Amino acid sequence: MAFAGCTRRLVGAWLALCPLGCQAILGDFHLEEEPAVSSGLGTTCEPSAFRCNDADLEACRPDRRGWQLVTHCASAGQCDASAAACRTCTPGEAGCNDGERQLCTSGGELENKEDCGAPALCILQGDRSSARCGMAACDPGAFFCDGNRLRTCAPERDHWKLVARCASVPLCNAASAVDQVAHGAAPTCLTPLCLPGTFACDGATPERCSADQNAWEPLAPCADAASCNASDGSCNPAPDGTFACSGADLVQKAAGGFVTLEHCASPFLCDATVGECNKSDCGSPGTLRCNDDELPKLEECSPDGTWVVREVCDAGALCSVAERRCFPAACAVEGTRCVGQAFQRCSADLTHWQTETICGDDQSCGTAGCEAGGCTNGARCVETSAEVCSGGHWAPRLRCATAGLCLPASGSCGDPLCGGPLGEYQCTGDERLQSCPPDRKQWNTAPPCPTATPFCDPDPPAGGGAPVCEICEPLAYACVGTSLTRCAADGQSSPTIASCPGGCAVTAGVPSCLGL
Repeated sequence: MAFAGCTRRLVGAWLALCPLGCQAILGDFHLEEEPAVSSGLGTTCEPSAFRCNDADLEACRPDRRGWQLVTHCASAGQCDASAAACRTCTPGEAGCNDGERQLCTSGGELENKEDCGAPALCILQGDRSSARCGMAACDPGAFFCDGNRLRTCAPERDHWKLVARCASVPLCNAASAVDQVAHGAAPTCLTPLCLPGTFACDGATPERCSADQNAWEPLAPCADAASCNASDGSCNPAPDGTFACSGADLVQKAAGGFVTLEHCASPFLCDATVGECNKSDCGSPGTLRCNDDELPKLEECSPDGTWVVREVCDAGALCSVAERRCFPAACAVEGTRCVGQAFQRCSADLTHWQTETICGDDQSCGTAGCEAGGCTNGARCVETSAEVCSGGHWAPRLRCATAGLCLPASGSCGDPLCGGPLGEYQCTGDERLQSCPPDRKQWNTAPPCPTATPFCDPDPPAGGGAPVCEICEPLAYACVGTSLTRCAADGQSSPTIASCPGGCAVTAGVPSCLGL
C-alpha cells in the first residue's frame, strides 16, 4: 500500500519524510515528518544514538537538537536501545539505555539497574553477557594543563582531548580557559609576554625574555640608561633612532635611553624593522571562523594576527563556531545501514542518515537495500547491526561500535581495542607511534621516525591530522656551541633563546648561560 505524497514505513523503522497534512498513525504504519537539518548542529545527542523513552524507541534527530520517535514498543522493557529495536530479551542479557545499565529479567524485559551518568559511561560487552558503569574521566566544561598542553573534557566524559599546545608551561592556564568559554570565546593559551631572543631595558638594567616567555630576566646592569641596548641586551649604546621590540612595546632609542612609542596588540605584531605595530588580519586572538578553502576546517585567530587551523572537519557542515569544534560525522561517505525495515544512506554532508526506502513485509533490509525472503537460522551483520534469525525474520540483537567489530558467526560484537577513550594514537616503549584504524580491532604500528633521536608523541599537531615525528623533545633545552636553544611546543623546531659568550650548559634539564 502507498500513500500519495507520503513515505510509508513499518513500525520499527526510522522516521521518513512526509509533507504536511499526513496523519500521524494509519493502522500499522507510522508516518511522521522528519525535521530538516538546521543551519547549525546541536549537542543534545550523538548522530547515531538511540534511546528508549518509556516504551518509545527514539533516535537522535538529524540536527542533533533532540529526539524523534522510531516506533512504539509493546512495553518499556521490550524497548531495546542497544539493538535499536523492539524485542524480547534473553534472561540475564545486559543492555544500556541513555546511560542506564540494564539487565534482562526472567520475563524477557530489560530493567534499569544503575545510572552511569552519561551514555558513553555505560559499557556493554560485545556478547551482551554483562554491562558496567565506567569511571568518568572528567566533568563537562572542565579544563586542565598537562604540562604545556591545554586539555578539555570530551563530550562523552570518558577522556580528555587536546585543545592547544602552549609555548611554555606557565602559558597554559585552565582557569583562564574556563573564563574564556564563560564569556563566549574559544579557550586558548595565554599570550606570551615576550618572544625568545628579545630584550628590554629597565632603566640601566638590560632584561632578557625568559625561556617561558612570561617574564623578563635582569642581566648585568650598565653604567646608565643611555648605555642599555634593548636591541641585543648589551651595554653597547644603540644609535639614536634605533627601534626595538620589548615584548608588545615598540621602543626607540633617544638621548636618555629607549622610550616606548606604542603598545602593540601582542609581541608578535611589533615590527622593529619598520618601527610600527602591524595590524591583525583576523581581529582579536581566539576569534573563530569556518573556512572551506582546500579542506573544511575551523580556524582560530592567533596572537600573531593570522588565521591558523584549529581543527580539520570531515565536511563543511560539521564545522561549528558556536560549539568551537568540528562535530563528528554521523556516517561515512556513501555509508548505508538498516533501522528495522528502513534502508538508509549517509547524507551528502555527512551530518545525518537519510531513509531511501522501506522494505516490504516479504523482504528484509540488507547492506545493499531490500532483499527478497526471510531467513531460516543463523546470524548476520548489516554494517554495525548484529542480527539473528528469529521466526523467519532477521532480528537486531546489538549495534556494534564499528562494522568491523560485528561478528556474523555469533550475531555479537567484538570489543574495541583502540579508539574512543582508549585513544586514537599511542606510543610504544621503543618510541614507535601506533594508530587506531577505523574498525578499532587492533593497533597499527607506524615505521620508526627517521630522526636519530625520535620522540614519539601521540597528540596530533595543531590543526589536527595524524601525529608527526618530532625532531626534538618539546620544551627541552640544548646547547649548540655558545647558543642556548629550546625545543618548540610542537617539537618541530629548536630556536635560539640566548647567546652565551662564556659558554652554555644544561644540567638535569636546567640551562645555564655564562657571560651574561
